[in-house]
Amino acid sequence: GNDAGWTQIERDQVPIFDDDVACILEYTAYHTVAEGYGGIGMVVKHGDSLVEKLERAKVLCLEKKKPVVVNVLLGSSTFREGSISV
Repeated sequence: GNDAGWTQIERDQVPIFDDDVACILEYTAYHTVAEGYGGIGMVVKHGDSLVEKLERAKVLCLEKKKPVVVNVLLGSSTFREGSISV
């Protein structure tokens, strides 16, 4: 998924240094990059059905004989909080 940040790094950096410098990013348009290389790009935003998008991606891949990038935009979470990042 695409969480618009270096969340794994931020998880340790903020408590240690009290600063999130270089951790917060803009969402990357990986779906557009795929199209630039001749593939098919799709984006999944909040409220979209992930299952429907993935099923559509599979159909497009088989029909068009091209790779499909499904860019899933994620929100922030506490997933893996407390884990060790190296």
